[in-house]
Amino acid sequence: MGLLIDKIYWKIIWILTGLLFGIAGSLMILSGAFCADRFYDAGKVYDVEENGRKSCWNDTIHYDETTQALVVDTDTAVKNVYLLDKTGGWHDLCIRLSAMNGGELLTRLEFYDVNDVVTGSIDTVLAEGDNYIKTPADQFYRMDIVIEGQAGAAFRIDKLQFREKESLFSKSKFIIYLLPLWAGFMLLTGILYICFKKRFRKIPWYAPVEGLQKLFMYAGGNGEILHQRYSQKQKAQIRSGLFCSIFLITQICFIFQRYTNKGYRYLALICVVLLILTALLCWEKKLHILNWNNKFVTSWFLLWIISMLSDLIVEKRFAYMGYLMIFVMGFLFFMWGNMEHREWLLKDFIRGIRWSFLPNLLFCWLFRPVLPGYRYMGSWYSPGIFGLYILFVWIAFLAEMKFDYTEKPNIKHDLFSVCMLGICANMLWKTQSITSLLAAALAALIFSLKLWINRKKIRFFGIPMLLLVFFIGFTVNNYSIYHIPRMLHTEIKFSNDFYMDTATDHPFLLNVSAAEPGNNNRILYKLKTSVSLETLTSGRTLYWKAYLRDMNLFGHYYNATFWGSGHKPHNGYIAIMYRYGIFALVPYVMMILYNLIYAVRYFWENMYDDRKYAFFILADMLCCIWLLVMENLELPFGWICWYGMYLIMGVYFDGGKKEN
Repeated sequence: MGLLIDKIYWKIIWILTGLLFGIAGSLMILSGAFCADRFYDAGKVYDVEENGRKSCWNDTIHYDETTQALVVDTDTAVKNVYLLDKTGGWHDLCIRLSAMNGGELLTRLEFYDVNDVVTGSIDTVLAEGDNYIKTPADQFYRMDIVIEGQAGAAFRIDKLQFREKESLFSKSKFIIYLLPLWAGFMLLTGILYICFKKRFRKIPWYAPVEGLQKLFMYAGGNGEILHQRYSQKQKAQIRSGLFCSIFLITQICFIFQRYTNKGYRYLALICVVLLILTALLCWEKKLHILNWNNKFVTSWFLLWIISMLSDLIVEKRFAYMGYLMIFVMGFLFFMWGNMEHREWLLKDFIRGIRWSFLPNLLFCWLFRPVLPGYRYMGSWYSPGIFGLYILFVWIAFLAEMKFDYTEKPNIKHDLFSVCMLGICANMLWKTQSITSLLAAALAALIFSLKLWINRKKIRFFGIPMLLLVFFIGFTVNNYSIYHIPRMLHTEIKFSNDFYMDTATDHPFLLNVSAAEPGNNNRILYKLKTSVSLETLTSGRTLYWKAYLRDMNLFGHYYNATFWGSGHKPHNGYIAIMYRYGIFALVPYVMMILYNLIYAVRYFWENMYDDRKYAFFILADMLCCIWLLVMENLELPFGWICWYGMYLIMGVYFDGGKKEN
């Protein structure tokens, strides 16, 4: 059955491409650079994070959590601002103030170099709103805001930005340039299409895909050897073991900081070999050509072809991803599509996630105690990354719940699964990762929908027992991760452990009331103190802006550099644009859109059949789409969420069609 969006697919591609063309052109006109290597060439920009704007390093000024403003305590107060980027070159400063209890603030701005020598100072009056100041020195790493004779004054710093050049961006001018450029692109390309429409239609666009499948048929024939050697059950267990190995090897690689330029290539090679073995183990019968003639596959191929072209022009840290995705992941999708029961490999993937959790759980109980006042890092080195891992374990165990107790094995199976869910819930809560907790709640909501749809088949009399077992798992884990490592004196610390305060979300306690005993719930603190999108997203908006300022046509080698070092974007869409150029966003957005449509359709068609794992498909894809907005999902062969998005596509890669 065709989709409505299929009929307007190329129109959407056309409109989005024109929009990006207009945006790129407008930014080049505004900056006056006309450079394809950086559309908005406005020099370096340093945005001070919220923590730096409200931190108080002395007793002359403090942060009032009730009013969320800085309050001057003495006649001579100093607010220190430290810069991590010591390269200098800052000529302009923008300070945005709000929540002032007076009309203006008389200040002296003093600038210091790395030797704490004053390199310049300026007296200025700061008013509510934006204040633009020319800095008297361009080489400094610290700025002191000195306030004299104004004890009791209060103000909040909403924005503190150092710039190499004066800001040239204007929303009105941007729109004025955007609209004619967009319209011009649409008009010109529309005329070209009308002129060459017949020639375009004569080109056999699908022929290379058929040729690729023939290559896969030849390579996949080797799977018959494994099919003759192992039974179906043995192959399933091996496939689960291979998935489990991928997750654990990747985790070890990250923990020991081997996801480097050289280390990544070794990791990618290992994962590629394991994925090829998994594909060969999918062989069941003589292979045949699949029907990949759909818009989802078109988007997928367009994305990786653009990445291959980008690789030819700009060297990449994640080199040859287009080739690996087309020839390795494509091979896996081909072998998967030839399986009689595609849900079997999906079951193996879910089992691989569950298997990987057992060594992680033991490691947490024996060696990784929870520290009071800090978010739990578990078997990883960061609470956020550990939360992402536990999220997919949570979804995997939810997918295994059957609620059919006519057979004893189902009772034992559900009791074990719900106990693991209790453990996962406790670990997720300990991480205080809002992104993962919201995704877990979304998965639980979808699971509730599944229960409601199948309510006639479910034995609800066992639910009180399941709730009791869930609570037992929650409590046991809460006890174990605190007491067992301390009793055995077996605590292990990683060199890159990132301890983050449960309230302030920073690796050290601020001198504010948030650090007081009892206020250690990050989620409540975040909801209570968030006054902007930057605060609510833990500063992610600053990452996004830094990346968007650096967008270009052909992509970049690796991460953007700001705050004195490289940082990940915390957004999958921005990561793809930055890595492969802005036009890679078009097929990427379409691929994600079709992913969502096919996942919903798969759930709708198979929601009454637990063997199809329809819940896992929908929960996994919705959570991945959410993580794309807030997390670094786009790490090739990286965290489990990357596999959760890209590998699961194989279930409906042919659009649900089985004809050849």
